[in-house]
Amino acid sequence: MSKAKLKKELDKLDKEQLVQLVLDFYTVNKTAKDYFEFFLDPDISKLREKYTAVIDKEIVRKKWGNTKARFTVIRKAVRDFESYGVGPEHVVKLMIHALQAGLTAEYILHATSAFVNGMEKLVTDIIKYGDKNEIYSTALSQLDTTLTEAHGTKRFVKHLRAVAGLD
Repeated sequence: MSKAKLKKELDKLDKEQLVQLVLDFYTVNKTAKDYFEFFLDPDISKLREKYTAVIDKEIVRKKWGNTKARFTVIRKAVRDFESYGVGPEHVVKLMIHALQAGLTAEYILHATSAFVNGMEKLVTDIIKYGDKNEIYSTALSQLDTTLTEAHGTKRFVKHLRAVAGLD
């Protein structure tokens, strides 16, 4: 169903029916419940903590000393966080957190090629997102600071700096 068609159908409902529809949606759908709770009490730091925990849990996945982080899960967490309309600067902060967590994991565990590819894509995603949302210089500055103060191996950090075009 298109937005226009949905709008037409919603226009047909009176206030009481619309309230009931929203309450039913709130009850049935966990994502809707989270959204409405954020809408009523917009605490960005609490929301960021929730998605930071999702990212941290994913980053530390391992098997036999190898990282098993799924970057699709990390990118989905970032997209979900962004869907709350929190503002691009907060989204970049979450992406930078994912990068920092990934660098720490790379320092402790063996990085698989999939992990390296995921980290490379994360670096380019930060740059593209910053450019798309007109905060390129802020995103690049945060990326540079993160890679300068990184806890990853020097070789890997140098590689990511090259991917970002910082060297």
